[in-house]
Amino acid sequence: MAKVQKTSETPNPLAIRFHLDCKAVASGSRSYPDPESAQADRAAARLFSLPHVTSVFYVGTTVTVNKDEDGDWNEMITPIADILEELIVAPDEPQAESEEAFDPYAAGAHIQRPEDFFKLTLEDQMGHLNRIFDEMVRPGLAGDGGGLELMGIEGSTVRIHYEGACGSCPSATSGTLMYIEGALQKKAHPELTVATS
Repeated sequence: MAKVQKTSETPNPLAIRFHLDCKAVASGSRSYPDPESAQADRAAARLFSLPHVTSVFYVGTTVTVNKDEDGDWNEMITPIADILEELIVAPDEPQAESEEAFDPYAAGAHIQRPEDFFKLTLEDQMGHLNRIFDEMVRPGLAGDGGGLELMGIEGSTVRIHYEGACGSCPSATSGTLMYIEGALQKKAHPELTVATS
């Protein structure tokens, strides 16, 4: 079974990261914004049975749990850790999480802006934006216990949805959103804007 090695705060006071000694999800990330979405995942469903839990997000070797304003982390951390250790199955070889800091300025340096982003097919536009997100945005968000999903493109507006700790964090709608928009304008098209869903 998985072991919780430590917890860490995120920039969002309503979210805490639980660091495991194994991967929480085989690849990518998994986001549960409400109890209904978590029914097929035993650990996430049990977490939602606890008072005050509002969302659960898995990425790499971490599980980020969000709470409402009334929840007290001092009362919640132990029951959450118990559920994670009971229901997340560790692989044979534990994989340590990399503590290497993400450098957003070095990431994505090789990504070239297309000749005309708006002449690409929708599939190619989405692929290009996801590549930018994968290399320049998602690693930084994952380092703070969050993530984002590309929802779609409407004209020159790129719609995204924050996940995990980013979902209810005030900085996600200010500095983070400005960084994402700047990255897309530099690496995709200068007229692109970003909106959250």
